[in-house]
Amino acid sequence: IMTIPQRPANAFRLPEPVTQPEEEYVHKTESYFEPWNFMDFQVGARIPVGNLSNRYSSATILAFYFKIFSVQSTMFDIVFQVGMPSGTKEFNYYYTKNSYDYNSTKADVLLNFSLRARREKRLQSNLRLQYYVGMGYESLSTDLHKGSTVNEYGEESDYNYAVRTMDFFGGINLKHKYVGLFFEYHYTPYSMFNKVASGFGNSSFHAGILLTL
Repeated sequence: IMTIPQRPANAFRLPEPVTQPEEEYVHKTESYFEPWNFMDFQVGARIPVGNLSNRYSSATILAFYFKIFSVQSTMFDIVFQVGMPSGTKEFNYYYTKNSYDYNSTKADVLLNFSLRARREKRLQSNLRLQYYVGMGYESLSTDLHKGSTVNEYGEESDYNYAVRTMDFFGGINLKHKYVGLFFEYHYTPYSMFNKVASGFGNSSFHAGILLTL
């Protein structure tokens, strides 16, 4: 009777296959894929329409958008804008609610502080479309002198009367890597606090280029 010999204990054996642990799935939002999302810098022009075009013809705007946090795929930014109106025309600034207590002036400097919420759609690997809405505070400074302040170094600074109001806006931008174009609509009811006449104007378009850092 033929018998099959037993394999010695120290005989060569193929290594046992190693089972790879399953990777844990992590839901990645649009902000996860955004490598350059700390700050946007914008250069553009704001073009007033309707009655507001009778106050100035355009304003060159420098804007800074700083990302502060995100919730799922919605990102939130704080916004600072400064603008220099050109082609300004005279209007009446009312110091009080009395119709006779006013002075004629022109727009001087535009300042804006806002909060923006935006979402993003990735069209290609380096091409992204963002759409957003925002609201904040806007101040249109006039050339009417209001007073002066002196700092601790003895330097004197002048400040002027301003038309202050709320700003509501919405827009889109299209970015390729670091650079893109944007377009916005702004609604700013300047007559809200009775410093200018009710027909002063409130609508403008804002467009230009942006750089993401």
